[in-house]
Amino acid sequence: MTAARTTGRPRRKPVESNAIRTLSRSPNLPPQVARMISDEILARQFQVGDRLPTDRELAEAFDVSRNVVR
Repeated sequence: MTAARTTGRPRRKPVESNAIRTLSRSPNLPPQVARMISDEILARQFQVGDRLPTDRELAEAFDVSRNVVR
């Protein structure tokens, strides 16, 4: 069962002007770190069968938080 809209408040109409600009955002850190790790793998800095460093070690190596590495 779906609830019907019962409030008397009208819905907002979408803005139809060109006055709104999109902000340029700097790239997020997780994709940057992932690319750097991928580059290290492709550069064969890790041997076949080696484990990657822990998230704590990677975070320290790239100077970012552990959440970025996860």
